[in-house]
Parts: sequence; C-alpha cells; structure tokens
Amino acid sequence: MLFALSMTNYKTMNGNVMMYLVVFLVVGGLALLFFWIRNSAEEFGSKITGIWENADNTIRILIYEIDSVFQGEVVWTNAQNQRILGTRILHSVELMRFRLGKGIYNCPFTHQQYQFQLKLIKSELLSLHLHTQEGISVLKEQWRLIK
Repeated sequence: MLFALSMTNYKTMNGNVMMYLVVFLVVGGLALLFFWIRNSAEEFGSKITGIWENADNTIRILIYEIDSVFQGEVVWTNAQNQRILGTRILHSVELMRFRLGKGIYNCPFTHQQYQFQLKLIKSELLSLHLHTQEGISVLKEQWRLIK
C-alpha cells in the first residue's frame, strides 16, 4: 500500500514537471519570437542606410536615419539633373517587419507627393512602389546599393 501511494505521488510529480517544462518551452519560444520580430526592423534599418542608385543610373540617393525615421536625399545626378542635388525625396519612412517599409516620396521634378512601399529584395536591391493617395499605382522601380 505504501508503495502504491509513493508510485502515485511519483507519477503526479512527473506529470507536474512535464507540464512546467512544456509551459517553460512555450513561454521561452514566444519570448524569442517577440525579440526576433522586434529587432528585425532594426536590422532592416541598418541594411537600407547607404547610397542607392535608381534603375536608369541617373540619380543616387543617400538613405539615412534621424530619430528612428528614415529620410532620403539626392547626392549625385547626371549632368541633366544637377538642379535637384540635395533634394529630399524620401521622408517619414517607417520600417515594418519582413523587410517592408512605407513613407512619402517627393518627386524632385514635378514636386508631387506620393505614398510608397519599399521592400528589400536582397541585401543590395530595393524595390519601390509609388502610388497616389487613392491607391493608384504610379511607378515601380528597383534601386541598387552603391555603398
């Protein structure tokens, strides 16, 4: 009888240990997932800062961060576009998870504003999709990282 009681306590104790182990693993896994998702935007930010060249190699844009908000200015142009040097064309860029971002694009030639979405396709290729406030697609372009 004493053996039967001690076996029952042993089984109950093993069940409790297994339950605590499962809870610990689930909570630990969720904490790791939360940490990864939270820091993936920061990693993305470090990957998009630098000098990018547009698809037709006529403009280079410096993307930089100020107070967790990203901006982009024209730092080099071909001979026909010298008047737009120093123009801020990207502002209020917010980074999201999964290598995505959004912000406002100011066309340096027409001075119109567009919403844009960006996606880091690979470490040296950035895709921009410009659209109007109404969601009408204006331009899709890919930029290549120079530095």
